[in-house]
Formats: sequence, structure tokens, C-alpha cells
Amino acid sequence: MLLIRMTVCVLALGVPLASALEDPTRPSDFRRAVSEPSQARSYSLESILIGPSRRAAVIDGITRIEGERFGGVRLVNIYPDKVVLSDQGQARVLRWKMPTKVRVSR
Repeated sequence: MLLIRMTVCVLALGVPLASALEDPTRPSDFRRAVSEPSQARSYSLESILIGPSRRAAVIDGITRIEGERFGGVRLVNIYPDKVVLSDQGQARVLRWKMPTKVRVSR
């Protein structure tokens, strides 16, 4: 009966019991994923290869083709100076600047 009265008193005061309890097994540096907004990963566009039958882009040292999925994104389009990624429905553009001493072959 005493426990019921204490519970009613605590609830009447609006003090939630669960918030006072801590998990003793949780690491001290634990952070909840939902409490922090996720940061978009950055990608490095290193090269663009466009040929008569193939389009490819080197992103983070790995050759990727249109439509390929990697790291939670999809490579949508490859253009001569940029690539378009789809990241959770949002378009992300990676631009490539041609180095000053590059020979273009045809």
C-alpha cells in the first residue's frame, strides 16, 4: 500500500521514474544516434572517364559507374565536369576541376 501511495505521489508531481534510472553497463562515452543529426559523408571526385561505350568516375580511389550504389548513396549521372549522387533522395553534386597539365586524347 505504501508503494502505491509513493507511485501516486511521484506521478502527481510529474517526476518520471525512468529518467532517473541509468544503465550501469552503458559505456561512459555512449551517445544516442537519434539525439545527434547525421552528418553527410564527404566524397572525393578524383577523375572522370567518358568514352563511346562507358562512363565512369573515380570516387575515393574506386572506379564507379552510373547506377552503382556505395556508402549509402547512388551515382546517378556522370558529366565531363561533375557527377550527381543521390543521397537519401537529395541530389549531391561533386565537381571535378581538371588539373593544369592534363592532355586530352581523342
